[in-house]
Amino acid sequence: HTSLLRCSAPSSQPVISSCYCVVSQSSWATTVNQYIRALRRVAHFANMTNGLQTTATVAAGLIGTALLAWPLLIWNEVRKLEKPKYKVLKTLEPTGRFLPPVEIRQYDPMVIAEVTFGSETEGMRAALSSGFRSIARFIFDSKGEGQHDDAKREKIAMTSPVTAEMGDGSYKVAFVMPSKYTAETLPTPKDSRVQIKNIDSHTLAALSFRGRSPREPDVEARKQQLLALLKKHDVSPVQGGATRVYQYYPPFAPNFIRLNEVLLPVESPSTT
Repeated sequence: HTSLLRCSAPSSQPVISSCYCVVSQSSWATTVNQYIRALRRVAHFANMTNGLQTTATVAAGLIGTALLAWPLLIWNEVRKLEKPKYKVLKTLEPTGRFLPPVEIRQYDPMVIAEVTFGSETEGMRAALSSGFRSIARFIFDSKGEGQHDDAKREKIAMTSPVTAEMGDGSYKVAFVMPSKYTAETLPTPKDSRVQIKNIDSHTLAALSFRGRSPREPDVEARKQQLLALLKKHDVSPVQGGATRVYQYYPPFAPNFIRLNEVLLPVESPSTT
C-alpha cells in the first residue's frame, strides 16, 4: 500500500504553495529518504522560481527607472543647448499651470540656417520634418563647398528651438546658429535650399504651451488666444507679421515636457 504525504514549501517561498510526494509504508527509512528527496526538489524548484522572480523584479525596476529618468535626461540635454538671446520687455499673464506668462521679447541679432517650402508642401508638419532633415545634414556634416579638401571637418553644435514661420501657404523652417558664428564664418551649405541669413533685432510676443508638435488648427487657436491677450494689454501686433512656431524638444520627447511657443511680431512697448 502507498499513501500521499503532503509537504508545504518553506514560508519564505510563497510561490510554491504545496506539493505531494508518494511514500511507501514498507520501510520507514525509505519513507524518510523519499520525503527528504522530495523536500530537496521542492527547495530547488523554489530557489529557481525565486531567482526568476528576482530577475523579473530587477528588470522591472530598471525599466521603471529608465522610464522615469528618460524625460529628465531629455530635459537636461535641451536645457544645455544654446538658445536665441532676448530681453523680456513686458510680461502679461500665464495661460496655464506650470507655464511661463506671455512675454514681449526683444531678440538680439542672430544668424539662421533656413529652408523655404512652397504651398505644395503637405502642411506644417511635413515642412518641419523635411526642413529639419535638410538643416541637420548641414549641421552634422558642415564641411561645405568652397573649402579645401583638406579643410578640417567641423560639426556645428545643435541649438534649440527649431523654428517655423507661416505665411501665405508657405513655410520657413530654421535653426539659429551658435552665437560664435557669423554668416561669413559658417560653411557654405551643400544643399542649395539651405540659406544662411542675418536676422536683425526684432520684438515678438510669445505664448507658451506643452504637448505634441502642433498642427495648423492648433497654431491658429493659440494665435487667436495670443491676439486676445495682446489686445487686453494694449500691445499692438505688427500688421501682416508672420506667425512663428518654436519647438524646443525633439519629437521623441514625452508630450508633457515638450515646450512649444506661438509668436507674433509686435510693436515695442516703448513705442506704443
